Amino acid sequence: MTRVAFAEAAEAEAEEARHYYEAISPALAVAFNEALAHAVARVTESPLMWPPVNGRIRRYLFDRFPYALIYRAEGEFIYVLTVMHQRRRPGYWRGR
Repeated sequence: MTRVAFAEAAEAEAEEARHYYEAISPALAVAFNEALAHAVARVTESPLMWPPVNGRIRRYLFDRFPYALIYRAEGEFIYVLTVMHQRRRPGYWRGR
C-alpha cells in the first residue's frame, strides 16, 4: 500500500485554497477538496505516469482548478511537496 505524506507547506497551501473557495461558495470548497482527493488517488495509483518537472519530482494538474500537485515518488511512498497555484510565482517550492 502506497503511503502519502504532505509537506507542512503543502498542507498550508491546500488549506489556504479551501478557505479561498469557501469564501466564494461552500460548494466550491467541497469541489476543491474532491479535486485534491482525486489528485492524490490518481498519483497513488500510478505515481510515475505524470510528467517530471525536475529529476524525480513530478506534477499532476487538477482538471477544474488552477492547481497542480507537485510530488516525489520513492518506492511505496509519495511525498507531496506543494499544492501549487499555477498562476503564482512558478518554482517557489523548489527549495522544499
